[in-house]
Amino acid sequence: MDANGKASSENTNEAAPRPVSNDLRPIFASRTSSTGSDIMCLGNDDLPSRLYLYIDGILSWLTSDREHPFSGFLVLAPAVSCDQAGGKATLDKAMKAAIARYPGRVDPAESQIIELENHDTLALVESMSARQPYSAMIILNAALFRSPLVRPIAPDEIGSASSLEENFWVPQIAHLASCLRERLSSYFLIDVGHFAPVQTALQDMLHDVHDDVDVYLATAENDLQSELSVRALQWSSLVREGRLGVALQEVDTLPANFDDEKPNLRIQLLHLAGLTGQTLHELENLPLDEKSNPPVVLAMAKIAEEAGAGALAVRLLRLCAPSLSTMENLQTALRTASRLDAADLEQTIEARLRQHHPNAPVLADRTFAEHKSAGRFADASAILASRKAEPELTALYDAFAGELSSPTPPDYPTVGRHLTLAYPQRAETIEQTLVQDALRRGLILHAFDLVTAHKNPSPPRWKAFLTVDVMEQILLQSRGNIGALVEPERLTEAVEIPLRYAATHPAEGRLRLLIARILDLQVAGQSGIALIASIILSSYAGEIDFQQADDVDAISPEEFKTFEAFHRAAFAWLEREAPITLGKTRFPSEDLPCSGDRLVATFKAMLPQLAEDAETDDDLAEFKAWLSIGVSIAMSESLGPADLELMGVGAIQLSRRGKVQEARDYAEHALLCSGLDPVRQRIAWGVFGDVYRRSGNAIEALVAFACAAKLAGPVSLHQLWIEMYGLAGTFRDVGLIKAAEHMAEHARMVLDELGLSDGNDIQLDLLALQLKLKGGFRDANEFRARLPALLQDAVDLGRRAASYAGDHAPVTLILGQILAWAREAGIDVDPDDEALFDTLVERLKGPIEQLTRAAASARPTADQIFAVHERIELSRHSEDSGFDSGKMVPVVKKLLGHEADASSSLGVALAIELLSDRALPKPGWQATSEPVSALKGPEEPLSMLERHSAGAGFVMIGIDAKDRLIRLDAENGAASTPGVEPSNTFSVSDYRQWSKEFPYRYGVDEKTANLFYTSTERLGLSTPLPDKVVFVTDSKLQQLAFNLLWVDNDFAGRSRAIASAPSLSWLESARTQPLQSNGTRKAWISADLNQEGTLSSIGRWLQPTFEASNISLNTAAALPEDLAGSQLVVIAAHGSVADGEPFFHQVSDEGNLRILASDLADALRNVGVVVLFVCSGGRSDKHPAANMTIGLTRQLLDRGCSTVVASPWPLASSITPRWFPAFLERWDAGDQVIDAVFKANQDVGKATGYDPARFLALHVFGDPFRRIVDG
Repeated sequence: MDANGKASSENTNEAAPRPVSNDLRPIFASRTSSTGSDIMCLGNDDLPSRLYLYIDGILSWLTSDREHPFSGFLVLAPAVSCDQAGGKATLDKAMKAAIARYPGRVDPAESQIIELENHDTLALVESMSARQPYSAMIILNAALFRSPLVRPIAPDEIGSASSLEENFWVPQIAHLASCLRERLSSYFLIDVGHFAPVQTALQDMLHDVHDDVDVYLATAENDLQSELSVRALQWSSLVREGRLGVALQEVDTLPANFDDEKPNLRIQLLHLAGLTGQTLHELENLPLDEKSNPPVVLAMAKIAEEAGAGALAVRLLRLCAPSLSTMENLQTALRTASRLDAADLEQTIEARLRQHHPNAPVLADRTFAEHKSAGRFADASAILASRKAEPELTALYDAFAGELSSPTPPDYPTVGRHLTLAYPQRAETIEQTLVQDALRRGLILHAFDLVTAHKNPSPPRWKAFLTVDVMEQILLQSRGNIGALVEPERLTEAVEIPLRYAATHPAEGRLRLLIARILDLQVAGQSGIALIASIILSSYAGEIDFQQADDVDAISPEEFKTFEAFHRAAFAWLEREAPITLGKTRFPSEDLPCSGDRLVATFKAMLPQLAEDAETDDDLAEFKAWLSIGVSIAMSESLGPADLELMGVGAIQLSRRGKVQEARDYAEHALLCSGLDPVRQRIAWGVFGDVYRRSGNAIEALVAFACAAKLAGPVSLHQLWIEMYGLAGTFRDVGLIKAAEHMAEHARMVLDELGLSDGNDIQLDLLALQLKLKGGFRDANEFRARLPALLQDAVDLGRRAASYAGDHAPVTLILGQILAWAREAGIDVDPDDEALFDTLVERLKGPIEQLTRAAASARPTADQIFAVHERIELSRHSEDSGFDSGKMVPVVKKLLGHEADASSSLGVALAIELLSDRALPKPGWQATSEPVSALKGPEEPLSMLERHSAGAGFVMIGIDAKDRLIRLDAENGAASTPGVEPSNTFSVSDYRQWSKEFPYRYGVDEKTANLFYTSTERLGLSTPLPDKVVFVTDSKLQQLAFNLLWVDNDFAGRSRAIASAPSLSWLESARTQPLQSNGTRKAWISADLNQEGTLSSIGRWLQPTFEASNISLNTAAALPEDLAGSQLVVIAAHGSVADGEPFFHQVSDEGNLRILASDLADALRNVGVVVLFVCSGGRSDKHPAANMTIGLTRQLLDRGCSTVVASPWPLASSITPRWFPAFLERWDAGDQVIDAVFKANQDVGKATGYDPARFLALHVFGDPFRRIVDG
């Protein structure tokens, strides 16, 4: 039968679902027997109205003797459905209204509604079996009930491309109906709570439940979800075929009643296509709130998490979690929250899932994992037994319980051998469990020995990730000193484990980032670079199985121009299909004018020239169009790795033109497209390494090249050239000169083998010159003496470049730099050499032209520098921005000095702003840590400076190319004339010496008399400062402790409120849209307040203030997970710089807890004001390879915090009980942070005799103007 009660054939495929009827009486009025049952798919709107229709229809049912067959109704409804319908009373009212239409047919007293908290199918069936047999039973929204015995229908089982929600609920409904039919003799009606499934195979599944079960499938006349379900299957297929553009075009052309759904659909399709950047951009702008459809919000949260936007994912999960109802959605939410480390959210979702679906598979998995991680192996074994796991596995966990339950550390090697002999098929499980047990006990060296004991050229995934965890613990224990606990050779073996896995799994981006993190400067110090370099060099030490690829002749440019029909067809196709998905979209073979391999060879030769000739954005668009066409041809013609090679060509050319983010996107995409073929994987890693080393990110580049080197199998000579030349350049950039020379020598051998030395070895000769410069000189006299020879080398390269068809920009740049040095040194320059430079620079396009002209000029202009700045593409992630802008620093320093000499406030403001730390996102960011926007014009920094100085004085300082301190002040909305600080007031050379020991030494040297005064003697400013002043400095000066600047014969902070902002642009974004917190105030001090110790004392001292000020104190020995988004967070912990390195490394308590600075920063995401009672927590250092700083304070700002208060040196704990109440009183009264900190510092000064180590310790970083009313 259909939903209108008309008879339909037994084969329901011939009867399409009908629209919903308002009257179900025709269905029931013709029945004479009470033995049947019904499944109703009538949609999910207005549950009370559906219940009314069912009861009204059933009451029209009379037997052959004109009696009603039932004495009453038993209605069972999921609790969540009752809540959404307005409560049980609303359903009861609908039921009574329907009964009232048929007086005397049933006794209202024998009709009831039962609200079920447990949505387990078995519990439902048992509940119904125990009820009165003469009642008609109605199950509302039955699609919410689940049985763990039923699995969803996989798409390939029914010939579909992707899974829909109906793939889950249809088999569950079929199972429920079958169970009820077997257990009950009375009538039941299953209200599914959905319209008819759109897939015919699933409709058939419902109809095939039982002969006595009738199924009514209906659709609404405007059923958006059913319509979208049908189309979603089609769109998913299109995207998987590489036809994303066609799918998006269909979404855009949907009727107006789909407008609310279109943004969500676009995001899901972009994500499916792997376009992470575009996905995040659209996701961040998606307006979602409490009224949004919860499953849609959940889908967006999952996409955000998978795309790396953790903060946004958590926000969206919090938005939808309370309203999720199905088991699948709750399980998805729980798994997503678990990956996000959002413990409180996990607990909330898990509690809801246990309440409604206690038998959900994920709950048993979590319980098992909790028992295992806690060492409760007997409990874990019991769970395995209850789930009927393999007996051998259950027995193994019993064995674990016997071997690992003692508090005494076990003999792990002996246990491992014993268990492996007993359970040889479970060797990996045994190894993994032993490593985890050692980590649980804090036996880090045991864990290290275990994880490195068995060498495996193809390690499993768990081992790769677990090894990174062990490595991180080693570095925490040793404070970044790689050789302190374990020999460097053994650490090298450990790092190779995740490298080998990452190499063969390029799509595992998270693992790549974790490897880069443990090698990062702030975790492993300078030794991280040395470690990965040694791995790479050893990988190339033996014989390499290389092969010479057969070259395919490219079509000449002249012949290619004659393919006019192909040109038209290709661009018409591209317009129809755009945006295409590189690596998936296939060009129609019938439109090719010749063989695909010749066309691809032509594109490889043509694209670099197209990029070099591009003068406008339209030219670059044409370049990218041909690149897309070439990759698509390579895919359609199955030309091996040619698609990846073309992506590499495109990425490198875009990087050269300043499109650095697009270049990174291509490199990331190449990894995703590399698949399982080692040849393709190696090419993709080579592309990634080359792109990242060009942007200056040496760690990521070296990780990529190391992965490439770990891949087995023959490698083409061309690929070897890319790797070895790229490595030589990367080693040069990080100062490993010998390693760079070694790789350059091998690269030259490869070039000879390729037969391409003639003309192409210019790149290696340029590298040799760069290595000479990088090697350094004893002093300025030696440098001047060697300048003529260096200039001659550069000129020789320039002459060769003039006839070189490849990229000559690097040669032109170094020629211009050396010419400028020669002029400055008073060395006569041959006019022919100047003319050669002019000829070469005329051939350049894009930002490199302006950069090269500025480098060669003694007086670069503000317009020149701004032209370079505006043409460098904005990065997606803030950290990349620091590398992208690093190449500008030398010429900006020249601009700074020239503009100061010219008394140009505009030029000085521009220069210092570009030298400041602009590689930070705006406070409160959600999806991507996109850095502050590019400047709109060269005058904007001065405009921002004067605007902000209306409320406080501002001082901008920077170091120019002549090592002078340049200063620009602004007050009352007007900037002063810039000046040069006398060297006897501020000595840049003294500052460099100071920064080698200070500010750290201030907190540990208690013997040197007057240390604060003697060490800052020539770190001062010559003219007075206003009472409130904010410093904005170049990133090299942000290590300064600004309270200690010597002004008017005293420390600046003694009588002034002082703060520092990373850049004017960052401050502008912070003040334009102040961060909105959640209003909570929290503190974390990992200490037992009843015990003795520094942290315990701080906790006791501050506890009364916390209690009086509604600040929630957490004293757990674990990093809290509910700090993010707070209005105020106070942290008291021990802080440590790296062992032997000048960088902040970790926080710790007085027990065994150690946390990397980056992990603490992650936990404090988007906090309004962070107060750190952490030694050296306010220390900042210049990143050696990027135009940005490093340190805990900067990491907090990078995670979206607005303001940080911290000490640059080890802090005396005794100041906290006086300082914090004074600060909080003023901030709660509405003071700006800068004023509240100053008044608190003054209170400490009065109590300590103005001891600078104590009363000048706490500094303000970030937004100094933040008030409590800002949110």
